[in-house]
Amino acid sequence: MGITLVNVKHQDVLQNLYEGLYHQLVDISDLPGINTICAKETVETIRNRFDIISRSAIHFLGNGNFHYLTLPLLQKYKHPFSLIVFDHHNDAGKLDYEGFTSCGSWINEVVKLVPAVKKVFLVGCGEENDKEMSQEITEKIIIIPERELNPLKLYQVSKMIPTKDIYFSVDRDVLTPKEVQTNWDQGNVSTEELIDYIKILSNDHALIGADICGDLDWDYNMSKEYKKIPAREQAYHVNRQLFETFETILKKTETFPSEQQIV
Repeated sequence: MGITLVNVKHQDVLQNLYEGLYHQLVDISDLPGINTICAKETVETIRNRFDIISRSAIHFLGNGNFHYLTLPLLQKYKHPFSLIVFDHHNDAGKLDYEGFTSCGSWINEVVKLVPAVKKVFLVGCGEENDKEMSQEITEKIIIIPERELNPLKLYQVSKMIPTKDIYFSVDRDVLTPKEVQTNWDQGNVSTEELIDYIKILSNDHALIGADICGDLDWDYNMSKEYKKIPAREQAYHVNRQLFETFETILKKTETFPSEQQIV
């Protein structure tokens, strides 16, 4: 099992920052044009690297500019599952650049290119981040805005999930900035609440994988600034909690067969 850390730049900074939390590295920092928006040909190159290198079910993708990396991670799954995305932003917005995907539009490509995904649940969007969506994908997406988040609502959502298998994609910007800092505007969910929501949605379902993004855009100077030490400690602590949560759920999943194992 284990955790795979995806390096998009300055490999040694992330290695040191999250030392002890990951078991494997996939380095894509040599690829040009990958920040925020990425050519689909380059996404295919990244998918091949994941296929060759990573054997993990859990990946850390760095800052939110790289949330689109969920797309190549999902393309390896061939049997039906539902995608649950925790994000303060609606990443299913339209993108006017043909041949590209981005951190704000990647869910469109998932709906179009990953037929195994039967439903997408986008959880925690702030009202200020509403976006125009293509008509062709809206019927596959259910949005649960931040204002509706509570345990009862999430229990109801869990009953709506049409597949046994589920995959979580978490952008830490859904969390309050009091607990962790990101490079995008953030929501008001606590880490404890997020973990509770993940556990509720996992009830009666089999977790097949998860990824996390929403880090600060660390560089050599930022990582050495004394005033950033609290932010580094918070980032490490939140990541550890999320990784442990997903690993625990994955171990429970192994006790009963999922659709992935049966088909």
